[in-house]
Amino acid sequence: MLRTAYLSPLTGFAACLFAISLGGAWSAQAQDARPVSVDLASDDDRVYSMTVGTTASQWWIPSVGTSVAFERDRRPAPSMDPGDAAAPPSGTVWTSLTLSGSGRPLSLDATVIQVQVDPKTSTQTVSVTGSRAWTIGTALAASLNDTYALRQDPDTDQPDWEASNALRLDFKPSRTALVAESIRSADDGDWHANLRAEQALGGGLSVSASVEDLTSTTPTRTILASFSHQW
Repeated sequence: MLRTAYLSPLTGFAACLFAISLGGAWSAQAQDARPVSVDLASDDDRVYSMTVGTTASQWWIPSVGTSVAFERDRRPAPSMDPGDAAAPPSGTVWTSLTLSGSGRPLSLDATVIQVQVDPKTSTQTVSVTGSRAWTIGTALAASLNDTYALRQDPDTDQPDWEASNALRLDFKPSRTALVAESIRSADDGDWHANLRAEQALGGGLSVSASVEDLTSTTPTRTILASFSHQW
């Protein structure tokens, strides 16, 4: 069966960035001691994720890579519900461009433009993230991250938008962090307030406790252990 390909404006923009990325990434390898980075992470939900991407030495050269998430395969047990079987891997191909800030007191430290394409679902996303960090004395650091994204699903005519506004406080002596976040989901079009506490244990291990959708009558409470390592 032949399937007609749909080329949206987001796909065209993604194709342009990918073409620049592939050309620029190879030229950057001769100048950058670590042109490629690999990040591996897992959590107690038995979900593993791996991100492989280039690291460009010039600001005008976009990074390019892929992110894959998969569940650890579990042996079936007589009491296991068939719905508990591990889900098939999911992933995206992405490219991003990082723009440095002007250095002014109220300006952003960096702005990241990223394009993601999910080959399996044909979902396309273009996002812009602005970040700013402050150091408050020797014991406290704060950071602000704002992300706005347009997401185009293949079964919809118009793209929908998502947003995330997060404030993070890092307490350096105890390696504890508090994160307050407000998220606008394209799935329901509502804003959701979340609060999370993180504790680093060392060796890439950390634990976190979060409360999601604080304003709802049934907020979700989660305790999570995670592992992350970068090469």
